[in-house]
Amino acid sequence: MRVDWQAWVDGLAAAPVWILCLSAFFGAAVEYVLPPLPGDALVFGAFVLASTQSRWPAAVVLAALAGIALGIALNWLLGRMLARALAKGGSAASVQTDQARSLRGVLARGRARLMHHVTAPSLQATVAARGDMLLLLHRFVPGLRGPIVVACALHGMPIGRVLGLACVGGLVWAAMLVAAASIAGHALQALEVTEFVKDILALQWWLVGVLLAASVAFIVARRARRAWVRSRKK
Repeated sequence: MRVDWQAWVDGLAAAPVWILCLSAFFGAAVEYVLPPLPGDALVFGAFVLASTQSRWPAAVVLAALAGIALGIALNWLLGRMLARALAKGGSAASVQTDQARSLRGVLARGRARLMHHVTAPSLQATVAARGDMLLLLHRFVPGLRGPIVVACALHGMPIGRVLGLACVGGLVWAAMLVAAASIAGHALQALEVTEFVKDILALQWWLVGVLLAASVAFIVARRARRAWVRSRKK
């Protein structure tokens, strides 16, 4: 079955504005809640589609900023909850141990790892000295956006200050992304879309194959190393 990529891309370009806004909103917020999901790709795609048809690009930008504000607020609340837990538990180590014992699975390990990083003395010292700058630039650090906001909340920064500084940085980030999306949209219109999409998909599958091969090699090497260590102990 042959896929008509041109029709597929044309269908995306004709998507309603509310779908583009929803994509930008979700993509901008998701990295705060579930890092490191590639939320920027969703936002960038929404910006590109909005720019190709000049269909309310300002609405899509506002949706992205709303997603940023939601993600910041959720992480600030998480930071305040963590601060209360630390105050009640007495130390980061005891709270991490309690969480590891009371919860199970990936969620527990992820929360314990987050607590370990945001309570690190080096990060807290950086927040104390350069918290405002971190918030202004946090949107340009994929994967660490959430922990930066959590660390600022843990340090006692109020929600208004965190939201204000982080949203200013988010606005700069969105403006740069809009400029890049406009260039990409015009370039996409000038290309043969069918061949372009085929090349992108082929590259994607190559990358997936490389990642899978690297993962298998890592797992095999790790198990072999553990077996070697056990044999040495015997």
